[in-house]
Amino acid sequence: SCRCKELAHLITKLRDFLLEHRTAYLDFSPGLLAHSDRMSDRDRDRIDKEADEITKACTQILGRYKLETAGQSDPNRKAVLEVLETYLKNVSKIFTEMKLARVKWTVDLEAITKLEPVSDKTFDSDRPLSKRDLSPVEKRPRTVFTDRSLSSLDDDNKLTEAEMQMFEAENEMLFNQVKEIQSKVVKLAELQEMFTEKVLEQSEDIERIERTVVGTTENVIEANTQLRQAIQNYAGLRAFVLFFLLVMSGTLAFLNWYND
Repeated sequence: SCRCKELAHLITKLRDFLLEHRTAYLDFSPGLLAHSDRMSDRDRDRIDKEADEITKACTQILGRYKLETAGQSDPNRKAVLEVLETYLKNVSKIFTEMKLARVKWTVDLEAITKLEPVSDKTFDSDRPLSKRDLSPVEKRPRTVFTDRSLSSLDDDNKLTEAEMQMFEAENEMLFNQVKEIQSKVVKLAELQEMFTEKVLEQSEDIERIERTVVGTTENVIEANTQLRQAIQNYAGLRAFVLFFLLVMSGTLAFLNWYND
């Protein structure tokens, strides 16, 4: 029907929208290496919002079509709805994989940020560095160090064995935390995908229950009709038996009088 075509067109629109922006969406290269048209986090949030809205609209429309066709026995329409449901699942899987990649990148970036030393100045990763971003220290002429000054700096910058062990333990702890968070994020994405599938399965169960209820209601109506017909037939039979008894009683009375 026309409405099924509209739903298919809407799902195709969602697929084209995701495929159009997927390359830029998954481009997580730093600002110094990225192109000028690099996608920002705000653009990714906008894509997530629009894709979520279209997905919810498609799911609601599909569920409404199923409820409308629950009492019908047209196999062609049911087959079309099943194809549309599978199509929507595949497109939703593309969106889920994109969001999962973004979450994993965010977790990895936070872990790397924790491992790096804290800088005195925070840079925007969405734009390349310019000359104005350089501090006055970086603009000064380079100082020429002698061998003696370099050796003294090396002596000052040497770390003790205890400090090295402490830093290694801290790095290992941070690495374990990153791995744990990443596994939780992956598990969360899998649960979200499973939840989406369960929602679609529940809609199928609701549709099946709706068909069963409609069929049961029709059977009850048919049974009531047959019961009324049986009562009417029984009433007619009872009237016929009563009439027969009256006629036979009159006949017997007439024969008895006639014999006398």
